[in-house]
Amino acid sequence: VPFFDALAAQPGIELSVISARRGPGVENSGHVSGLSYLDDEHPWVALWPDGALAWQRGLRRVALGDPGDVLVVSGNLRYVSNYPMILRARYAGTGVIWWSHGRTLHPKSTIEPIRLAVMRWVDAVLLYTDEEVASYRTTVIPAEKLFATNNTVDEAPIQQAIAYWDDTRLGRFCAEHGLEDKLLLLYCGRLKPSARLDLALRALRQLHDADVPAVMAIIGDGPERAALASLAIELGIASSVRWLGAVWDQMDLAPWFLSAQAFVYPGPIGLSLLHALNYGLPAVTHNNRANHHPEISALDDGVNGLLFRESDADDLADKIAMILRDPQLHKRLSQGALETVNRRYSLAHMVEGFMAAVRYASNCAIERCRLAATRG
Repeated sequence: VPFFDALAAQPGIELSVISARRGPGVENSGHVSGLSYLDDEHPWVALWPDGALAWQRGLRRVALGDPGDVLVVSGNLRYVSNYPMILRARYAGTGVIWWSHGRTLHPKSTIEPIRLAVMRWVDAVLLYTDEEVASYRTTVIPAEKLFATNNTVDEAPIQQAIAYWDDTRLGRFCAEHGLEDKLLLLYCGRLKPSARLDLALRALRQLHDADVPAVMAIIGDGPERAALASLAIELGIASSVRWLGAVWDQMDLAPWFLSAQAFVYPGPIGLSLLHALNYGLPAVTHNNRANHHPEISALDDGVNGLLFRESDADDLADKIAMILRDPQLHKRLSQGALETVNRRYSLAHMVEGFMAAVRYASNCAIERCRLAATRG
């Protein structure tokens, strides 16, 4: 919402967001109301029982405006209602942007050619990161039509929370939670099998064996909660794990991020990486970049975090210990985290990348209309 608010505030922009309160397989889409630019009367319906294909109703009623306006579609190939919408937009002289991941965690060889064909068809392709743009420049997609937002989180509430939690308040917080003489590790995300939190618990056991007084705070909930709690008991580290459940308010999250020495995410990491870096918190995650979400491009090994060998709890423990035992390394990584988000991963940078794509797509549509008029 802050991103769309920032777009709506851009000079010369009239923004309309076509939305649905519910979707296939989504009980609650996190819908918000009261946004002047939101048109939320377009429900999704599943075309297949398992939601493999989906259709958004009422798109024919959506006005496309004047030539040079721009339609931005969610780059999910399963949303088949997008294709007639794109055709209608091009016929009306409207520019089209395909906004998407450049890749998926488990790409299918049968799907990727379709993705490339659609990307070539539209006027501009808006990807999540500069790294993805660089990878697509090696394909048949012209470099000039590739743009990136460098996907991130809204830093404003984080900065407000940091300003509130000064040293005095943080000191009281640590005393209340028994953290004064502890080294705090933090995880924040869904408790699901792919997160591989079992590796983090095994690494914590090894840190204890090496006389490193670490505790781990786990923020989030999910289907793995009970199994992970049982594993912590089995490993003899239950008293060193804090199960905080789902926490959404930034003011409540902030003291945990600010008190931690490292953000530990053993599985495929995404936006939670940017969340940690905005707090100046070094991140530790695995080294198989192909098995991460696009936001992994923000992590620079040895600059703002460390990478361990994928699925190797021993190496994870070693990398965490490096940060906990070396204050100078921790300080350097923390500074690198803040420099990363300030330089490339802010809401302002996202808007800038988005608007560059909009301007390009608009110019393409205007030129297309000019050529059509000349031929006519």
